[in-house]
Amino acid sequence: MADYQDGPNPKPWPTIVLDVDTGELFYDPTADARRGSVKFGPLRTMQMFLAYQILKFIQAHGGTGSFPQNIPTNTVDKIAAMLDAGTLKLSPRDAQELTDLYKYFLWCFYLSEYRYSQNGEEKTIAVPNVQLFRENLANVLKLVTLEQS
Repeated sequence: MADYQDGPNPKPWPTIVLDVDTGELFYDPTADARRGSVKFGPLRTMQMFLAYQILKFIQAHGGTGSFPQNIPTNTVDKIAAMLDAGTLKLSPRDAQELTDLYKYFLWCFYLSEYRYSQNGEEKTIAVPNVQLFRENLANVLKLVTLEQS
């Protein structure tokens, strides 16, 4: 992704935003840095998975008229609402795991953001348990690819 560019003054994305081996997360919100910790990895992956599920539901049911109204914008609430409405193709157990994983990675993101605001350092060791971090990353991939298996 180092060559990704957009906008009127494109800049390349950084090559590292997280280090799975050490548990280090890199966060720096400045326009030149574009380091978003876990935002552009696991968090966006789960959000795009939900968007994909919505699009699949609309496609399968012939348009937006059949889509449940008032799906929450909050991702945790959205998972529950989509499960209840039948638009999320996960078991209740898997939907709960997706919710827990989202909360975990959101915590990692907020911790990175907080540490940056406290000391201005882009490199933060935001995960106290690297093994759990790795397992959670693997579980995100497992859940978002569940229907393809």
